[in-house]
Amino acid sequence: MARSVILARASDPKQIIKGDTLDDQLFQCKKFIDSKGWQLVEVFPCVESGRKSEKEYFWKIFNYCEERKDTPEKIDYLVVKNLSRFNRGGGAEYLDLKRQLASIGVKIQDTYGSVGEEINTLGDLGFEYDWSKQSPTEANEVSQAEGNLQYVRNQLTQMIGAGIRYIQKGYWNGPAPFGLMNKKRETQEDGIRNTLAENTDESYFIKRIYEMRASGVQDKEIVEKINLMGFKTRLMVKRDKITKVKIGTRGGVKITVKKIQEWVMNPIYCGIIVAKWTKYQPVKAVMFDGLVDIETFNAANKGKIYITKNDDKSINIKRNVKWANVNQPDKRMRDNPLYPYKPVLLCPICKKEVKASASTGRSGEKFPTYFCDRGHKRWHKKLNDVNDVLSKSLKKLKFSNSYTKLFEASFIDSWKEKMQTAMKDSEEAESYVLELMTKRKSKLEAIEMATSLVVKKAFEEEFEEIDNQIMQARGQRNVTEDKEADVKLALRYGRYLMEHPGELLLGKENNNNRRYLFGLVFEELPTYDELVNGTAKLQPIFQLKENENESKLHLVQRAGVEPALHSFTD
Repeated sequence: MARSVILARASDPKQIIKGDTLDDQLFQCKKFIDSKGWQLVEVFPCVESGRKSEKEYFWKIFNYCEERKDTPEKIDYLVVKNLSRFNRGGGAEYLDLKRQLASIGVKIQDTYGSVGEEINTLGDLGFEYDWSKQSPTEANEVSQAEGNLQYVRNQLTQMIGAGIRYIQKGYWNGPAPFGLMNKKRETQEDGIRNTLAENTDESYFIKRIYEMRASGVQDKEIVEKINLMGFKTRLMVKRDKITKVKIGTRGGVKITVKKIQEWVMNPIYCGIIVAKWTKYQPVKAVMFDGLVDIETFNAANKGKIYITKNDDKSINIKRNVKWANVNQPDKRMRDNPLYPYKPVLLCPICKKEVKASASTGRSGEKFPTYFCDRGHKRWHKKLNDVNDVLSKSLKKLKFSNSYTKLFEASFIDSWKEKMQTAMKDSEEAESYVLELMTKRKSKLEAIEMATSLVVKKAFEEEFEEIDNQIMQARGQRNVTEDKEADVKLALRYGRYLMEHPGELLLGKENNNNRRYLFGLVFEELPTYDELVNGTAKLQPIFQLKENENESKLHLVQRAGVEPALHSFTD
């Protein structure tokens, strides 16, 4: 009597967890074996979701059969429900595994009859060669194996691709960390998606860990205090590695220093996702701001993980930052925000761009200074002195009278035209809304007068469509009104800049913009002494407010009709 074993495999552990067991496969395989009159020797149930794990499990079955190869307990057949339960690696891999089994005298059989018996093309003559043996069904087997591979590829592409896209948008994927829980929420753009929410039964411990670590409490002391509060890790189901059947529980233990360090370094607790599918770049979690704020997170990490938020709401993450220097500017930065005027201020001796740094006094206090010592006697000025001189000098700037008139004639007129256009758009949008309101009123009257149910239903559908159009029209009207407000704001801002052009050159914004703007205002970049004396060389379109009624010959060196840009060098 032929001896056989059964391979029953589920590819998704959730199938087992939700009650979809391997019983159906086992039932059909046993029925098939009984119909053939074979003996069932062993059953190999398996729940594996990855092809690599499938191959590892195949070799366990292979070794079982090989050990009995030359014994009375030899295995003749490996029975599966269908070929997709045996292998999903494509035709070449299927043939390889099939021949591996054939080398120890084991044949594959499926309950669907896809695998036929081998035939010998020289059997009628009583001879047999390797090339004369063939399986008439092998082409169909290979085709099925390729189809199984393609099916798996399509399913994984769809599932994994969606997971990657959604996690990059800020939705959560996978089990929720301790202190949090998964929560399905309906979104406007992406339908019902999985997000994170606070688990109030656990979150208190996470918050206390962050608070104590941020205040300087040592990890061992935190462990003692948290455990005294009755902390236990989350209870989870423990399952068999192969069958995924529940065999007990795990968790429910006290916290350790290692676990504290693991949790404290996880950005998800301040609402930021960093994962393989985000390419380890920070992504703000959707509908979840975290259990602690970014400041507390940084203080608890002491520079191991340091998070910053930019003005455009983007997020940066640095690792292993020296905590003592977190709030200190980088001395080696060319565009150090502590010295915003370094690129536009020249040394009065060598006429080159000044340097800047902070020296440390005996008391440990920092003294930031602008200086220059390029082959000459050191020139230096305190940071505050330079900032005061530049602030006073630039606030005296104004456009010349002729340029102001040109502005009034062109810039303001241009914005007035835009204002009129915006107002017209707003009026048109409002008119369209009123028109739709009138239609809706007429349609409502028609519904009330209709006696036929069919006609009434048609009117109701038209009424609903008009309602949707009204909502869209109101949205467009609001957009045009916003544009009208933007035009007014731009006009006010333009007039303000005409009266206070120096404010564009002040502040600590992008230094590249400042270099360009200084090149427009000054014919040559100024020195500290020139700013103090009021002798900086301005472009013709600018003048100083206190000297606007005097001759500008001693203050301004005319450069021509257009502002010179040759002074802008980096």
